[in-house]
Amino acid sequence: MLKTIALISDFGNTDHYVGTMKGVMLSICPEICFVDICHEIAPQDVSHAAFVLKESYPFFPIGTIFLIVVDPGVGSRRKRLIISCEDYTFVLPDNGIIGPVFSRLNRPKVYEITEEEHFLTPASRTFHGRDIFAPVTGRLACGFSPEKFGRRTERFNIHPFPKPVFDRESLNLSGVIVHIDHFGNIVSNISSEDLNVFKDSIDIALGNRSISRIIPSYSDGRPGELVALISSGGFLEIAVAGSSAKELLGVKTGDKIIVRSEKT
Repeated sequence: MLKTIALISDFGNTDHYVGTMKGVMLSICPEICFVDICHEIAPQDVSHAAFVLKESYPFFPIGTIFLIVVDPGVGSRRKRLIISCEDYTFVLPDNGIIGPVFSRLNRPKVYEITEEEHFLTPASRTFHGRDIFAPVTGRLACGFSPEKFGRRTERFNIHPFPKPVFDRESLNLSGVIVHIDHFGNIVSNISSEDLNVFKDSIDIALGNRSISRIIPSYSDGRPGELVALISSGGFLEIAVAGSSAKELLGVKTGDKIIVRSEKT
């Protein structure tokens, strides 16, 4: 029976890195179905990887193993983790990528990867994806239990998904940009449920521009119009119909976005 391994990395698609990791895993377990979620994570951008994982993992079949290699601390003393729950398994460096996902997992158990007999030798200090994470993931796909690779740990890094802040005095809801996609669409951390605090019409401020309406879909905007809508993940998104909101506004991840009642 094929085992699904879903991959996220910042390796891009012009080098051998992703293919080499797949070769290692196939050498250990030939019955693998690979799904490439994304290899265009911004270099060493842990927050970008965390967002992509959060948005994608619930749509995979039960039993999928997720291998995430976005690892600015490669070669350092940062931990290497297996996170196993009743539905999925995650193999990744201990740098907070799992944060936005962890609280949603069903009875998660966290293991530190320490048993070096499972690594390729000599293990490179610069390519743990090939020499450590890939062989461990291949063996997990073959049915090895997480306990084979190290002991459970309660100490690991979690960087939770940032939450917007509602100021009851000013009636302002303050959020941040958490992702800008390939099309230049801007995704915030403000969910559709967060917007329920407003009973009247709202004004959305981003950069030096404001938006006064939320439309159902991109096609409901006029060509070139700056619009707001709810993203496929359920968050407030800013877009330009037929163009790029990022180019128009010149914003970046981490920039503030404010929602307020038009009556204030």
